[in-house]
Amino acid sequence: MDDTKSEVNDETRRYASAEPGRRSHREFRADWIGEIARNVLEGRSLQQIIDYTVAELSSHFPDFRSAYSTVDENGTLAVLSSVEPHGMPALRGLRADLTHAPDYLRALRSGTPLAVSDVEQEPIMVPLVDSMKAGKTRALLDVPVTHSSILAGLLCLDSPHPHRWSSDEITTLQEIADALTLAIQAERSRTALKERENRLRAFVRAMPDLNFVIDENGRVLEILTHEHHLLHRDPDQLRGAYLQSALPAEVADLILDAIRRCIDSSTLQRVEFSLDVPAGHRWFEARTTPTEGEADGPRQVLMVARDVTERIESEQRVASLLREQELLLRETHHRIKNNMSTIGSLLNLQSSRIDTPECSEVLRDAAGRVQSMMVLYDRLYRSELRRRLSLREYLPPLVEEIVELFRDLKQVRTELDLPEVELSPKVLSPLGIILNELITNSIKHAFIDVEDPVIRISVTADEAEITVVYVDNGDAEARSMDVEQRESFGMQLIQVLVEQILGEVTVRRDRGSPPRMRETVIRFPRQ
Repeated sequence: MDDTKSEVNDETRRYASAEPGRRSHREFRADWIGEIARNVLEGRSLQQIIDYTVAELSSHFPDFRSAYSTVDENGTLAVLSSVEPHGMPALRGLRADLTHAPDYLRALRSGTPLAVSDVEQEPIMVPLVDSMKAGKTRALLDVPVTHSSILAGLLCLDSPHPHRWSSDEITTLQEIADALTLAIQAERSRTALKERENRLRAFVRAMPDLNFVIDENGRVLEILTHEHHLLHRDPDQLRGAYLQSALPAEVADLILDAIRRCIDSSTLQRVEFSLDVPAGHRWFEARTTPTEGEADGPRQVLMVARDVTERIESEQRVASLLREQELLLRETHHRIKNNMSTIGSLLNLQSSRIDTPECSEVLRDAAGRVQSMMVLYDRLYRSELRRRLSLREYLPPLVEEIVELFRDLKQVRTELDLPEVELSPKVLSPLGIILNELITNSIKHAFIDVEDPVIRISVTADEAEITVVYVDNGDAEARSMDVEQRESFGMQLIQVLVEQILGEVTVRRDRGSPPRMRETVIRFPRQ
């Protein structure tokens, strides 16, 4: 193959020397290349430029067929344009698989011109001889057109007769091929830019946001949005305008302050504001981030504003419902307390009208329980918005209020040892009622002859269990409630409530010399 190329080149030089008139094509190359450049600058399509180039080649080489073809990465050749002399068939639209001629394809991909004076004598053309004969091609000149060092196409001259290609012909095609390379680069750049623009437009259309480029002085430089009904003014009126003149003063000042903080700190800034727009009164959340502007011009930010009206209105509705719920709960709790107070008063009234001491005592005990439960209920209600409450916060005031109910009977001291343990109201409520029963029983029955009555409540806790120890210095034999007295209503109530918190209760009594004290121990799992 190298010998064949050397022969062709020698013959080409002799041919060029014998016919100096061929060098006249040199005069047209600058015009061709200049015209191709003008077509590129004018935005002509690549196909238009190729058709022009092939037509010009044909006019300057009328004895040859001029053609331009693409060659893809799979080795498939496709003729995009062709002009042929009389007697040669048209090739436009022809497709051929060059992988059957690997040496020919390899030579094209090398990027150097391929001049074949006789296809029947060129070894690399053997696999294509039959198709060449069908197309009446006896000699050919192929000049590769590359892009990014990859074969993109071929600029070709075909002869129906054997022909030794001159250096003028080779140089002409080479220079035109170089110009086409620039055209291909420009076309692909335009295509890539157009694709990016189309993607950007599609992105903007899909986004529910308003996108602005604003300089540090508040001048709106660019608007990108498809949601024109959310703009305070028409885009053409906003573009180039200053926020101070285009928006209400309070909104403009709010945004300008966010822009300046964004530029000064180089960090994202958020701001919320409301505006009257064609879509109605809307709320917006705007985010500003620094961007690079012109080196010698005002600094710029990108501001993305999103319509958050639905969120704001939902939050306002929720807040309103919560306020209404709070008012209803307050009214409900107030009525419950009033009803409990009424029940206690009725029980006390009924107790005073009964002559039987036993019945009267039972009614007074019931009235006392209602009163104590009312105190407990009020304490829980005050902390109802909290899911968990500390024992140190909950029990001391509760115990004091229960003891205060019996100040007319006894002045009782309380000693509490409580850890910082948080429990849920569903545990604290039964525990409060249990302590109410124990305290009530101690004051009414255990401290009859005790000069300095004391109630001690201590709580210990580990990861799994909580232990409550209740003890007083009253007489264990004098009290009415005992673990052995299962028929006692108070003890039955305590048993039910302890089971409710999945615990157990035990009572230990000191049966020695006075004072004979009793200790109540309640254990339940930590919940």
